Amino acid sequence: MMPWLIRAGVTRMRTRRLGHYGLRALAATGAQLCWFTAVTIMPLADATALNFTSPLFAVIGAALILGETVGRRRAAAVFVGFVGAAIILRPGIEAFTPAAAIVLAASLFQALAQLAARSLSSTESPNLIVLYLSLMMTPMTGVAALLVWVTPSWQALGWLAVMGFISTLGQQ
Repeated sequence: MMPWLIRAGVTRMRTRRLGHYGLRALAATGAQLCWFTAVTIMPLADATALNFTSPLFAVIGAALILGETVGRRRAAAVFVGFVGAAIILRPGIEAFTPAAAIVLAASLFQALAQLAARSLSSTESPNLIVLYLSLMMTPMTGVAALLVWVTPSWQALGWLAVMGFISTLGQQ
């Protein structure tokens, strides 16, 4: 985001919705921390399948928080999606593990972050939305990273830079 910031200037960072940006960053950080925790304690395939509940939570949140209308087709799709998640969890209370709960929390946080971005997009530029997410999430996730820090090799740093670039493009 630095090339955009240099070209646009610091004055383009002005916003009246800083608190909203903060809520989005907190939700995105919660999603990231829950996801990374979950994939260390459950099979990746199960975690990935459960993570597909995020759009389902987003539809419900769009109706409850943003006041969007959910038609019958979307409501049916959400219902079917949650039935699929229940099948993945294998019905029965003993099959609902803490790891599954952490993935579902990640999905919920991810949906909240998406809803916040959707709300911000009504008044803010996409570049500003991505910039503030990066600026706010970096210190939040940095604290968690310090707890498990391993100094990366130069090759790993290169791959991390590529991933950061692609992730930024994906956010935009």
